[in-house]
Amino acid sequence: MPLVKNGRLIGVLDLDSPKLARFTAQDQAGIEQLAAIFLRLTDC
Repeated sequence: MPLVKNGRLIGVLDLDSPKLARFTAQDQAGIEQLAAIFLRLTDC
């Protein structure tokens, strides 16, 4: 998941799993919320 703030790529959140289709829509929503927190806390 790209982490973009003010139109600038500041990082990438990369999650892997040995199981195919491991992450659910609920997991995705939580990960997106976590990424939003990271972006708010970043001084970029």
